[in-house]
Amino acid sequence: MKEYRLESTPAVELDIEAAFEWYEREEFRLGFEFLDDLRDAYVRILNHPLAYQSLRSGIRRALTRRFPLCHLLFDSRRSDCDSRRSSYGARS
Repeated sequence: MKEYRLESTPAVELDIEAAFEWYEREEFRLGFEFLDDLRDAYVRILNHPLAYQSLRSGIRRALTRRFPLCHLLFDSRRSDCDSRRSSYGARS
């Protein structure tokens, strides 16, 4: 079985940081709950990358469980599961 690892672009990291800050402003500790949910989604992606909806040419979409407006797009053809884009509906 192919072993995967997850990498993200600087733009994804900035999106995560912005979402964390937004959730923390909304409610104390909610940003940390968001990060926990995101971490859980990453683990699920790494364990079963082909289980997610295929959008096109190996690009797949995964959602977090508690924060459904968080979309994680990744390339399942690559062993590094490149996290190409993330989008969050929770923005001010």
